Amino acid sequence: MRLLETIRAYGLEKLRENGEAEGALRRHAEYFRVLLTPAGTVSPLEPGLEAVSRYGREIDNIRAALDWCFSPAGDVSIGTAITALFVPMWIHLALVAECRRRTENALASLDGSNDDAPTRMLLHIGLGITLNHTGARSAEALKMLTKGLRIAEELGDVVSQMYALWALWVTHGYKGNFGRQNPLRRSSSALRSKVPIRREAIWPIG
Repeated sequence: MRLLETIRAYGLEKLRENGEAEGALRRHAEYFRVLLTPAGTVSPLEPGLEAVSRYGREIDNIRAALDWCFSPAGDVSIGTAITALFVPMWIHLALVAECRRRTENALASLDGSNDDAPTRMLLHIGLGITLNHTGARSAEALKMLTKGLRIAEELGDVVSQMYALWALWVTHGYKGNFGRQNPLRRSSSALRSKVPIRREAIWPIG
């Protein structure tokens, strides 16, 4: 059940009056960070169709959570995690401009800690893909995607390597570097033999 905007605003006002708003906003953001975290061995880049349907309905909650996370009173660590995990959804919903803006903001907020490697990987891959569709910034896209691929290799994340390779293949095609595409396709095919992409994956890699 969805709250009317007036009811939502009224509830938040009452929380602020009682000094409980920040705690409620933190719990709200943390809930969605946990919700988006994939279970078991499922890759964040391959949410199932059921998850896609559920997450898509929560986009306004995701936006509200991120707005709080990156506010002066918010928690950037939660915000960067939510941003990274929601990358496939923004792209699936064709919200590439928002994805680019959110991922750029999240990357600028990271401190470079090795503990952030999976988050940085997802953000680099997501930003690289969206740069191609928001100003034809293919040179920057190649840089971001290469960084994402390197991190995926360091982490041994085969699925993320495949998505990064696919995006690099597409980007080189945009630039007319057709000779650079064949090695990328061969690398992707070699990885696919190890971990086949699930049929319900929402991104069109092959």
